[in-house]
Amino acid sequence: MRFATLNLCGCTRWVNVLALSGVLPYIGASKREVGLTSLPRPRSREQRKERLEARVTGRQKALLQRAAAIKGCTPSQLVVEAASDAAPRVIETDRFIRLTAEHQAVVVKALLNPPEPSPRPRAAVKRYRKLMQP
Repeated sequence: MRFATLNLCGCTRWVNVLALSGVLPYIGASKREVGLTSLPRPRSREQRKERLEARVTGRQKALLQRAAAIKGCTPSQLVVEAASDAAPRVIETDRFIRLTAEHQAVVVKALLNPPEPSPRPRAAVKRYRKLMQP
């Protein structure tokens, strides 16, 4: 019997290749028909011990269940995969400062024509140079 890996909702599973033939779109088939029970599912390196809970409307739950059925996974797996994909993007966009054109002009002007330092920073520079001279 020949087996291949099938990626369902981010979970790689071993699948009986011969069992897949004639079963379209593979989602309506039982695990036994598709061969998902033939080999043990590979364990991830990190065990999932933490929980997340979410309150959703009936309409949202139905939508998630339908999408999960299409993708061939549980609604929980679908939500975790989507959230895991979105989280790095949210974090990355938080690292950037969005400025209007007007604010950009102010920043560029300040960088190109910096104001003269006040007496306190000048005194700090003098003290630093005095301490650091050999």
